Amino acid sequence: MRSYVMYVCGTCGKESKYPKDVLICEAGHLGLTEEQYDEYRRLSAEVRKCGAACSNRKNQETEAAFDDAVEAQRAFEKNHGIQLAD
Repeated sequence: MRSYVMYVCGTCGKESKYPKDVLICEAGHLGLTEEQYDEYRRLSAEVRKCGAACSNRKNQETEAAFDDAVEAQRAFEKNHGIQLAD
């Protein structure tokens, strides 16, 4: 038996065996280049990481790091005209 991994666009459901194809598709939905989308994903991961740290050890330092990460992501979204549906 053979198996393989399929990558799926989170917006339109496009499937591909190649992650770069789906990355380009997802970036296109947001109107971003590949490099900009990589930065956006990095900012989103930082928000998740800081949120988890704040959840585990809530103090002024973790709250400030979380607030900074969220602000950086919001600034990126504003600069690139990204409006995500609630």
